[in-house]
Amino acid sequence: MLALRLTRAARLAVQLRRLLVASASAGTGFLLLCALGHALTHPDAPGASSLRLAWCAAPLAATVYLAVAVARADPGTRPRPGLSAIGLGPGRQRRRRHAAWRGARPVRPPGFQITAR
Repeated sequence: MLALRLTRAARLAVQLRRLLVASASAGTGFLLLCALGHALTHPDAPGASSLRLAWCAAPLAATVYLAVAVARADPGTRPRPGLSAIGLGPGRQRRRRHAAWRGARPVRPPGFQITAR
């Protein structure tokens, strides 16, 4: 039900980004299945099969990067506390962009002082 609610409430741009992630993951899955099929049909050539599998690493990394970028930009999902704990949450990035946009100095914690040497 949550997926249906997120789908119905989202704007067109969000839907297109989700469709792009779905098609990229389908293409990466197809490449991985082709590498597996080659390995199963040619058991006498493990070098060629491992080379095909290595060629799947770049599309896999690109798909994961795209999925993370789309998930961070999705307004319908809430940030997870674990991602914010390791520095991947949206709050820190948003604060940096906002401070840089308005030309302000970076936000310092209370009690932080710069001392001259």
